[in-house]
Amino acid sequence: MHTHDIIKADEKDKTVSRFCLWRTAGWWTGFGGLGFYSFFIADLPNWQWSEIYFGCLLGLWLYCLISCVGSEEPVTDPRIPSAV
Repeated sequence: MHTHDIIKADEKDKTVSRFCLWRTAGWWTGFGGLGFYSFFIADLPNWQWSEIYFGCLLGLWLYCLISCVGSEEPVTDPRIPSAV
């Protein structure tokens, strides 16, 4: 499905510019955010994209693991009945 299939002829002047802004913002967010590290590592010698994806996945997994293991259970008052 292409952009010209979705946008009506009378809406092209408004919608195409919005679509272009949305698409550009998404690209810059990926490149300027966490995607920066992937592109930076890809420029280094002897790195393949499969290794970069695995490293990013491993980093995300470790972040989630540390967040879950390192968080404490909230303290509740036993005198207040739970909603469950």
